[in-house]
Amino acid sequence: MPPVVAPASLARLPQLAWLMAHTFSRNRALAVASWPMSVATLLPYALRRVLFLSPDRNGMVIFGRYRPVFDFVLAIALALLIFAGMVATAVALWVTVGPLGVLAAALLFVVIGIAPLAMMSTAGFTMAVGSETPPGQRWTVMALTQRRGTRMSALLLARRLLEAVPPGAIVVAVADSPALADGYVRLGFERGAGPRVFRRC
Repeated sequence: MPPVVAPASLARLPQLAWLMAHTFSRNRALAVASWPMSVATLLPYALRRVLFLSPDRNGMVIFGRYRPVFDFVLAIALALLIFAGMVATAVALWVTVGPLGVLAAALLFVVIGIAPLAMMSTAGFTMAVGSETPPGQRWTVMALTQRRGTRMSALLLARRLLEAVPPGAIVVAVADSPALADGYVRLGFERGAGPRVFRRC
């Protein structure tokens, strides 16, 4: 069944990555440093066309079939491409600038790699499916992101996307906070173990 909202285009990826980085970082400097990794994180979902932006551009949701193995393989492939680009950049700097250029690039890569850790929560390491999750075709909601100073766009977008789920399917998610878990409950989800939630459609 096609989604009731069109997925965001690849051209929107930089904007969506900034929305994520700025929302989940403690300050603007960390957001800027986290932006490249946010682009890399969202790219697999943009390629799968499961990345959505709310009409007011204040909310973002990842929504699609639950395919963790495929997502993992795609993410690894992209990570290898990024690593190859970093190595090529280091070699080019060594040739054109010398060791100082390589050192500067290495420090920049370290900052870009470490900054996103400030965005992570313990819920980010939790699988969306557990023993309590009912069987059936599974869909997932991830990365509900709401621009600071605004409200409800991401949840309203998720509610519209849920209309595309076929009857009998199970939608799974991991709530990063108690407030987000409450939001999922308002959308008809049931609480699972820990931060997990699920909805029977």
